[in-house]
Amino acid sequence: MSKLIGKQPIDHKTREEVINPESSFLVQAPAGSGKTTTLARRILQLLTVVEDPKEIIAISFTNKAAAEMHTKVVEQYQDPVNVEVVKKIEARARELKWNEDFMDLLEIMTIDSLASKITRQAPLLSESLFMNTSDDPYAVYEAAVKETMKDNNQLTELFPFLNYDYQKIKNQLIAQLETRDQWIEQIQYYKNNPTKIENETNHEFGSAKAESHKHEHGDHDGDQEHEHKHFNGTGYSVCDDSHDHSHAHDSDDNESESSD
Repeated sequence: MSKLIGKQPIDHKTREEVINPESSFLVQAPAGSGKTTTLARRILQLLTVVEDPKEIIAISFTNKAAAEMHTKVVEQYQDPVNVEVVKKIEARARELKWNEDFMDLLEIMTIDSLASKITRQAPLLSESLFMNTSDDPYAVYEAAVKETMKDNNQLTELFPFLNYDYQKIKNQLIAQLETRDQWIEQIQYYKNNPTKIENETNHEFGSAKAESHKHEHGDHDGDQEHEHKHFNGTGYSVCDDSHDHSHAHDSDDNESESSD
């Protein structure tokens, strides 16, 4: 908490310098030290010099923080401590014929909202037009999937794979859209290099197939090279050349001696 001298914080002079609209500042301070209040007071000072309230842009990272910032600006506008500044703002509003609700028109938004606003102003043919951002894009995904599923030709292989279960197919496509950041680059790469991708895939598949054939047949053939059949009087037995066959021959000799 800031140390007070009388009723003013010890850094009161610095706080007054920061709200001067003729200079730029980078403010670094811990949470709860009054950064948002100082920013709100600076916005009020800017309203005394701008031609249009929309010339002022305040950026935050989240919608919640942006809403809190706007609330703080309104609170400072209504605070009796700032009555002199408010008189200047109202005089400028009358002079330049601002709308009566100009305080509600302040550009206090998130970075995403600002980017979306800029792209919406781009010409249609510039291919830079984007939809509004949303905190919960599920409805957008669902609408896109429903539109895609109207054209069954795009899903001829997917429908039988999922037993023509409409709900399962829809859920699967929505899940893919939710994780598109994990595969969109591969799709774009394939779109730009279809032949190269097919060649690489065929090569890898061919190599894997050859390796699999080697394991399935090569080792089996090798085993056959070391196997021999021996007749033991009752039938054929199989033994490996890697083992000593002297025991088998000794056994045959013993059997001959005992039979005599």
